[in-house]
Amino acid sequence: MRHLLLSLSLLLLSGLAFAEDLPQEITLLTAPAKARLVDARMEPSILVRSSIIASGHGPVTVNGVAHDSSEIDPSQYGYRQGFVLENAQFGLRGRFNESGLFYALQMELVPRDKAGNRTADYVRDAYVGWNRYNFLEARLGYQKVPMSQANLKATQDMLLPYAPTFDTFTPLRQLGLTLAAQDPGQHAKLTLGVFDSTKQASEQMQDVKQLMLVGRAEVNVDKFFGADSGFIWRIAGNGGYTQKYFDDGQQRMWLGADTRAKFRFLELEAELMQVQFKLAPLPDGSQQVHAGLGWHVDLTGWLWADKLSLTGRLEQMDGDTDPSAIDGGSLLADSIVRQKKQWMTVGVGYTVAPQARCVVAYIHRTELEGLSFINDSGQMTCHLAF
Repeated sequence: MRHLLLSLSLLLLSGLAFAEDLPQEITLLTAPAKARLVDARMEPSILVRSSIIASGHGPVTVNGVAHDSSEIDPSQYGYRQGFVLENAQFGLRGRFNESGLFYALQMELVPRDKAGNRTADYVRDAYVGWNRYNFLEARLGYQKVPMSQANLKATQDMLLPYAPTFDTFTPLRQLGLTLAAQDPGQHAKLTLGVFDSTKQASEQMQDVKQLMLVGRAEVNVDKFFGADSGFIWRIAGNGGYTQKYFDDGQQRMWLGADTRAKFRFLELEAELMQVQFKLAPLPDGSQQVHAGLGWHVDLTGWLWADKLSLTGRLEQMDGDTDPSAIDGGSLLADSIVRQKKQWMTVGVGYTVAPQARCVVAYIHRTELEGLSFINDSGQMTCHLAF
C-alpha cells in the first residue's frame, strides 16, 4: 500500500509540473476513455462566479449643478450594489483523439452582455473544431470573435473582476468560422474569421455584405530568443469590418493592437482599440460617423508564487471622440455610455486552489465629459471553475 501511494503521488506531481509548462490556452482533458465505437475523451466544464459590491451613489452633476437622480436607472452610469451572481455556466468539452476533432457546448444560466445587463443568450459556446496538427486549427459554430486580447481572455483567467471598459466596443460571440495557422516553432500565429454581424435572425444573411470579416496576427517575441529566454512577450494586431450592419449604408470597422509580457514576478497587459461606426445616410445625403477610442494598461505583481497577486489598471474609453456629439446634460443611456471616462482599479487576488480564486478590488471612476456622478465601488468576486 505504501508503494502504491508513493507511486500515485509521483504521478500526480509530474502531471502538475507538466500542466504548468503548457500554454494558458491549452486545457488538459481527462485520460482517454475506452468506448466501443470511438476512442474519445470528454469532461464537464463548470464556472460559477459571484460578487458582493458596494457602490457610491449620489446626485448627478451637470455643469457643476447637482440634480436629483432618484428616478434614473443607476446602472447606466456604473452603479451596482449587493450580491450579484455574475456567471453560472455548465457544459461539456472533449475531442476524438485520432481524428483531431474537438467540440465545446457551454450554457449560461445568467447571461449578460459586456455592460453587465441581462440578456437571453443562454448558449455561450457551441462549436466543433479540428486541430490534428499543431500548426493548423479550424472552428465552426457559436464562438468568441477573435479580435481583441480582452475579448479572448477566459473569464476565470481575469485578474480583476471585470474586463476593460472598451471591451464593449467589440462583439463577444457570434456564429461563424475561424481558421488559425502558426509556424511549428510558434513564433507567429494568424487567425481569420467570417461571422454573422448581428444576432437578430431576421437581419442575417440577406446578402454577403452583412458578414463580419475579422483577423488577428500574433508574434511571440520570446520564441526568437530560445526556449530558455526566461520571459514571455507577445504583440498582436487585430481588425474587423462589416459593410452592412442592419441597414444599407451602415458600416462598422474595428482596429486594435495589444501586448502581454511576463518576466519573473511582473506581468504587463496593454491594449488599444479604435472603432468607427458609419450610420445610414440621411435624406439630404449626409452620413453620421461615430468614432470611439479605448485603451488600458494592467500591471500585476505576483507577491507569492502564482497564488497572491496585486494588480493595478489604468483605462480610458471614449465612445465618441467628437465632443459635440455628446449631450452634456442628457440622462439618456446612449449618451452616458458614449461619453469619455477614465477608471483606475486596484485589486488583490488570491488563488485558493487551482479551481478557485477570489479578488478584492476598488474602482475609481471619473467622467471626463458630459455628466459626472458618484459611482466608485468596492467589489469582491470569487469563482469556481473546472
